[in-house]
Amino acid sequence: MKKLIVIGVILMAVGGGLMVFNEFSYDKKHEAEILGAELSATTTETKKIPIALSGTILGVGALVTVIGALKGRKG
Repeated sequence: MKKLIVIGVILMAVGGGLMVFNEFSYDKKHEAEILGAELSATTTETKKIPIALSGTILGVGALVTVIGALKGRKG
């Protein structure tokens, strides 16, 4: 089952990448109009990706790869 092996390797790469790059930032623009004056502000927010999520994706990828390899040996 080469498809399972490929899917497993992709999941392991994603899980490993999320462990290395475990946060991302984005800009958020706020706008308001008070008494006819337009005000705006931009803030940068940073979000962290939980290590448990990254590890779970990595583990599932390893499991899928092993299952794909074992199914390939039988048939």
